[in-house]
Amino acid sequence: MTDKLRWVFIRLALILILCFFFLSILVNRDIFRTFDYNFLLVLQNHLSRLFDIPFSLFSLAGSTEATILILILLYFYFLFKRHHIFIGMALYFLIFVVEVFGKMYINHPVTPEVFHRYALSFSLPSGSIIDTNFSYPSGHMARTSYIAIIAFFIVFTSGWSKRMKKIIVLLIFSFMIMMFISRIYLAEHWISDVLGGMLLGAGIAFASLSFW
Repeated sequence: MTDKLRWVFIRLALILILCFFFLSILVNRDIFRTFDYNFLLVLQNHLSRLFDIPFSLFSLAGSTEATILILILLYFYFLFKRHHIFIGMALYFLIFVVEVFGKMYINHPVTPEVFHRYALSFSLPSGSIIDTNFSYPSGHMARTSYIAIIAFFIVFTSGWSKRMKKIIVLLIFSFMIMMFISRIYLAEHWISDVLGGMLLGAGIAFASLSFW
């Protein structure tokens, strides 16, 4: 990696993290209460209940267990395919530290149970690890954003054909959008939680890439 690209990643990381902290301050001041509530109602009123199960599956896909498995696979990909020990990926675990802090100290009450639409009869153990009355930020969105940025890096630095790159980028981007929508539709999070998670995950991902 050139020094110029490294500084691009560092600047992106700083900008995204600063945006995350600024959003966190606004969330703690309860600026988004009406917007959060109205956005949830609009989404649930305009999407069919047929989405309950597919979106519930996204909860499993964005779980700690699933994302750590993906992270391990990515690490070994870098190790054996790129011949690089990507120590920057250790920053991924900062997501958990910030998530725990946010859900303990940022005053943003969880969504009321009356709106919940999780439709599966089971959940993974990690779902009950962080159990507080606050919901900011969305760990699912943070983890998804982190892995998506790393995946984009793999795509753009690979020798794959342009068509293959476009297809994979579209799939990754679509997955991120679906995760974003699903967290709100299922009433697992408010939109401000999901935006915060996206900024957090993307910021830490670019910080990780700066160590490449």
